[in-house]
Amino acid sequence: MEKLIVYKDKFFFLQSVNFDKFDMEFNILDLGGKRIGSTIFGIKEEVNPFNSEEEKEEFMEWVQDESHKIEAEFKFLFEFFQPVEAANKLSLSTAEIKNIMDAKWRIPSEVMDAILP
Repeated sequence: MEKLIVYKDKFFFLQSVNFDKFDMEFNILDLGGKRIGSTIFGIKEEVNPFNSEEEKEEFMEWVQDESHKIEAEFKFLFEFFQPVEAANKLSLSTAEIKNIMDAKWRIPSEVMDAILP
């Protein structure tokens, strides 16, 4: 699974490395498909696309949040066999959905709040 993301006019792809009940790792790719790092190990020093260490750290914080949302969307699809945009079609309340996602997939309520319609 790959998803295009945009950070301050810079484009990247996040590519899932593993599917795990707990934490998923994503490779960070540039537009050419070259791996420049991962959500676990950070940006490789030799291919750092940022002008400063501060900008790189800001990006890594942002990409962590984005990757958690993508992970939650992916696990929601796996759990309910439909995209998160169709959550209101389930015969479950938002609280029930959050409880399932937290108990089974370790997706916190705050992340689910960010992606649920």
